[in-house]
Amino acid sequence: MALTVLVPLDGSPLSQRALPFAAHLVAGGRGRLVLAHVQSSFYSDIPSYYDPVQDVDALRQEGVEATSFVYRAPLAEVAEVLDLAIREAAVDLVVMSTHGRGGLRRTILGSVADQLMRRAEVPVLLVPSASEVSWQAQRPTQILVPLDGSPLAEQALAPAAGMARLLDAEILLVRVLSPVLHPRYRGDKLTLSCADFVEVEDAWRYLSGVADELRAGGCRTTFWVLVGSPAVAIESAARAEGADLIVMTTHGRGGLGRFLMGSTADGLLQRSHVPILLVRSGAANDSTTATATAMGVEIVTEAHGFAVTSTAKE
Repeated sequence: MALTVLVPLDGSPLSQRALPFAAHLVAGGRGRLVLAHVQSSFYSDIPSYYDPVQDVDALRQEGVEATSFVYRAPLAEVAEVLDLAIREAAVDLVVMSTHGRGGLRRTILGSVADQLMRRAEVPVLLVPSASEVSWQAQRPTQILVPLDGSPLAEQALAPAAGMARLLDAEILLVRVLSPVLHPRYRGDKLTLSCADFVEVEDAWRYLSGVADELRAGGCRTTFWVLVGSPAVAIESAARAEGADLIVMTTHGRGGLGRFLMGSTADGLLQRSHVPILLVRSGAANDSTTATATAMGVEIVTEAHGFAVTSTAKE
């Protein structure tokens, strides 16, 4: 099944940063790109002569299948128009750029990414302006998946496995424990530790079980248990391990401000040097399944509520 990727563009250099990542996902006949430009009053500082056709031509010269659409709509309806484009083109994934500074609310389309996450039934891959990685690099690729032990967080696993398949990547599972101080008494001395050993052991056992299921589906997988502030710890792990992508789940309700582990994704985007793939929980297991299938992965229900099996031909 071919992957269809939508890339919203506004003619700015920032929006163009999403194109290499999107193109890499569909290269080699794995799918096609749909470039969408919405003309509205927001684009007062963007040249009116911008036409995505020039980007389509450049992509086709590189052997990437691409098409483009131009829409006209009031600013308040930009996200609605993009959501309509997603449905009409049977899109599996959205790839778009973001400033990162000030959180997820400042993007190439103002607050459109925030609004789109409330509507879209497909995962959205955000490319921060500070992104330092390139998936074209000739080196092993790694995908980091933060988990907190909940079924909500685990909904990111199937799309992560699909991405691992496309990028020939290893998956790094991370669970961050809260840095709550625990008192320890030894004789007449009081000491403090940041995490209880039993808590760390439970987290380690949980991640080990998830990793075993991913490995059974053909995904190379390792895992870490960390203690600290979630956003800081995840970004530090991504840098230390050379991650190329972070995949995580969001509630979606109320926009991008409400994520698993509180505001972790919002804080992470301000720090991240790699793209972040967000999977909205209420969106639908159907859309997540369709996306994973397009990426060559079959979802099977097992102990943790998921398992992955490759369906793509070698």
